[in-house]
Amino acid sequence: MKRHLTVAEIEQYVTRSGSVDEIIAIAEHLEACFECRDRAVAIVDPGTTAHELRQPELPRERRWTLTTGVVVTCIAVVVIVIAILVFVIGKR
Repeated sequence: MKRHLTVAEIEQYVTRSGSVDEIIAIAEHLEACFECRDRAVAIVDPGTTAHELRQPELPRERRWTLTTGVVVTCIAVVVIVIAILVFVIGKR
């Protein structure tokens, strides 16, 4: 195919409603033509599904920040060190 695909041809490819030869020709064209591939993606997925799948925003007080993670990690390390020291001192 020397020309770009039409919307009807792209829809025909997506729904597999053409002959085998037509589907193969369209697939080969999509493999070689970035412009048609981008158009096909835009037709098949206009971008509405990503928004619908996005997780709802949590309230600020329920979010973990980097600072919260660092503080919790530091507390865990201190507790582990104290436990090790108590174990070692208790063995003496």
